[in-house]
Amino acid sequence: MQMSGRRKMDMVLSAFREIRQNRQLDLPEFARAIQQQLKIVCEPSGCAIMLIEGGKTRTIAHDGMSGYDCGIEIRVDAAALGALRNQQEGLMANHTDDSPLTGLIPAGREAKSTLCVPVMQNDVVVGLLYLDSQTSDAFDWEDLCCADLMAEELSLALQRSLIEARVSKLSKMDSMVGCFNRTALEEDLRNEIARSKRYEKEFSLFLLEIDSIDSKEDDPDAKVDDLLRSYLAGVFRRNIRNIDRIYYYEGKQFMVILPETGKVEAITVASRLVEMVRNKPPLDPEGLLRHKMVTVSIGITGYPDDGNSNGELLNANMEALSQAKSEGGNRLFVYGERRTAVDALTAM
Repeated sequence: MQMSGRRKMDMVLSAFREIRQNRQLDLPEFARAIQQQLKIVCEPSGCAIMLIEGGKTRTIAHDGMSGYDCGIEIRVDAAALGALRNQQEGLMANHTDDSPLTGLIPAGREAKSTLCVPVMQNDVVVGLLYLDSQTSDAFDWEDLCCADLMAEELSLALQRSLIEARVSKLSKMDSMVGCFNRTALEEDLRNEIARSKRYEKEFSLFLLEIDSIDSKEDDPDAKVDDLLRSYLAGVFRRNIRNIDRIYYYEGKQFMVILPETGKVEAITVASRLVEMVRNKPPLDPEGLLRHKMVTVSIGITGYPDDGNSNGELLNANMEALSQAKSEGGNRLFVYGERRTAVDALTAM
């Protein structure tokens, strides 16, 4: 027995209020909350919430939709998507034979009624709310109204998610130097330890420090140190692999994580960086670094040999760097070795 329109609308408004109270949830949890409310109000046989990113469609929440597992890419009919884009509002078909929504019905699925609402941002379809039923005339205007409201809330949640991602990234960047900061290092190092432990992999870690600068003239400007850090961050980025990550640590120090890299390979990379900095005078648009001879020292450690936690590895790096500096700088030192890394390379 179908409920009255007034009672249905009361359920729609109740569901809307419930969703608004859950705005603090992250995007996947928020999508699941929307899917649950749609199931209560609209009573579909199946429901799926999908996002469209870079031309690919993936499910982030579903119920009663076999083959629509979360994260799996879904093929969406271009004609059906075009109809939704042109309408920029939901479409409902209680007899699917001649409906443009037919192209959205998963292969092999029996559906006699469908309801689909686009999630819009700046006139672009960025997601879909899809409901279907195995009975004809399953959906009404109140169902469409409920799905429209939920799509608007999902659009807002997407915007919040993007803003939060940008803020999170900015909070982990050092804007002056142009690379990740110590906060990002602590988080990424913990993750790399966990990943390497799980898959029984090794990785290496550099601590680099700019040695004292030899200059043929007095510094003309106080921003020379900032320019030098920024310049060297660029040199390091350009001369490590894409999977390696560089961080500004503090003062004149940088850290580099080299995933799935043993100490022998790490020594080769570090030696190349030391030589490159020593043999290539720095350049900058303003010429403030002209005539400056710059060198760096590097301490090298490796997981799991030199530590199994952030603290152990960072302390070992500090010791290795201190040893390199105590021998005059402009060199690298491997933690636990009695010889400099340059000596180790010669002996290999």
